[in-house]
Amino acid sequence: PYILMATTGAAGRFNRAQRAAFNTGESLPLYIVNIGLVAAVFGPLAIVLALLNLYGRSRFADLYTEDSKKRGFGFMISMISEYLAVGLIWVCVFKAFIPDLPAPKWLP
Repeated sequence: PYILMATTGAAGRFNRAQRAAFNTGESLPLYIVNIGLVAAVFGPLAIVLALLNLYGRSRFADLYTEDSKKRGFGFMISMISEYLAVGLIWVCVFKAFIPDLPAPKWLP
């Protein structure tokens, strides 16, 4: 038995689709925890971030399956969603440990 890392044809499409699925699976547990923390504080904003991530990951998988050079757009969208969630968590951390820090006007 050997591993075939085909880049063209049906086997190449399968390999790229499988890598996209595994990439999503690797980042999903941490994102679910992060989005749960965001939802506990910011509520509906978490739904927007989750939908943005869903769109980005699905576009990433579709475009990556077509051609490995096209994957950037979908991946960028999903990374924006993931980093916004992390950023909102850091806002809560700073606000918790530095209570005199003025809250942004858009925070509830």
